[in-house]
Amino acid sequence: MRKAVMFCLVVLSVTTLLFGCLAGERKSKAQSFEIGLEKIQKIEVLSPVTNHSTITITDNHEINQFIEMIKVDDWDLKAVPSEAIKGKKFKLYQEETIHFDESSEEQKRLVEMATIILYEDEPYIDFSIKNNTFSFKLPKDVAEFLSEYD
Repeated sequence: MRKAVMFCLVVLSVTTLLFGCLAGERKSKAQSFEIGLEKIQKIEVLSPVTNHSTITITDNHEINQFIEMIKVDDWDLKAVPSEAIKGKKFKLYQEETIHFDESSEEQKRLVEMATIILYEDEPYIDFSIKNNTFSFKLPKDVAEFLSEYD
């Protein structure tokens, strides 16, 4: 009888340990919103009035600084207020994916990966990627950084 109780306690302990580890793993995967910004090769800033590019960033160091400053992990998924007015647009580009039948030595062209539309006087953006658009509320410092980016 004593061996059966000990066996049940060991099985229960191991099961609890394994489920605890799996729960922690699921939580961390759910919390990370991976959008692949590390692959960006070019950023265009478009004027809200003319919809023409005012700035083009291709320097890797500047792109990495930009990504760091927009603090994607601090974005809060929220609907944009109905009275908000669309402002600047940021187009993010990456190299085209090499397909199985293509050579990696061919000239790779840049394709639009995502678009960020900033709202004037409101700390909100629309983030569009792969035909999906998500609205986020930004921290004040990120909204200021994007609105002053010229």
